[in-house]
Amino acid sequence: MCSSDLGKCKVGQSWPRRPLTPGLLLENATQATAADILRTAIVNACHAGIEVVGHVHDEIIAQNTTEEELLKFVLDAPAWTAGLPIEAKPSSGIRYGK
Repeated sequence: MCSSDLGKCKVGQSWPRRPLTPGLLLENATQATAADILRTAIVNACHAGIEVVGHVHDEIIAQNTTEEELLKFVLDAPAWTAGLPIEAKPSSGIRYGK
């Protein structure tokens, strides 16, 4: 087995094991929920004719649209998300940047 340092794991060795903690379970569930909401926004924006060219973690990258138009799809979350605190801060530029 390789060391607990993920950067030292070599080809052919087992992936290091980590203990399953409540925090890790909650983190995984939270990230999966956020990914579902993001994917729904991307699909809905594409169906509306917005040219989505990519996404990075929790951001949608689109061109030929306005911040307000894209924000509408991000905040229009599925019904099963009722009560979740969803917000977004749109930005635009001539190229992608953090």
